[in-house]
Amino acid sequence: MKKIVFLWREKTGIWGVCILWIPFYAFFGLLGGRFFFYPLWSVFSGKYWEWLNGIFWKPFPKECAGTYLDQSTVGKFFFWYTVLTVFAFTFAVVVRALTNMQNKSHRRVYLIFFILAVGLTMSFLLWPATLLAHYIIDLGMTPKRLFGIIYLGISVLVWPVLGWLLLRTPKTSTISQAD
Repeated sequence: MKKIVFLWREKTGIWGVCILWIPFYAFFGLLGGRFFFYPLWSVFSGKYWEWLNGIFWKPFPKECAGTYLDQSTVGKFFFWYTVLTVFAFTFAVVVRALTNMQNKSHRRVYLIFFILAVGLTMSFLLWPATLLAHYIIDLGMTPKRLFGIIYLGISVLVWPVLGWLLLRTPKTSTISQAD
């Protein structure tokens, strides 16, 4: 197995890094269709900002409370964010193991795909963070809502730490030669 990994790392160029990242985006694009790309699309298209502009003038919609997966609830977005993040972390680690990070161009391409994955997953936090803020403003603080704020804070901090760990260049290669 080490021989195969070594050959892959040494023989594939930038396209090898691209090929490794494509299944991540294809899986979520085919599995969830528009649902998984909608939060990121809504930020760039302006739909999120239109919604945000008018949300705090209305009372909190009670159907957005809870963790029901068949409605647009705060818990549903947290759940899907967690699933997407665990999958993205795992995928990023596997791709990192198969990428020659000693090569600057490989590191740059990996960084581009990693930033796209971060943008995709972090966009899932915009909607529940806004709903949670509206929920707290309208109905007050409870231990569960405080847990939601702590979860948001940890979630935002995990990505830069993981990015730093994955993108740093090791001084010596773990696979130095093919056996």
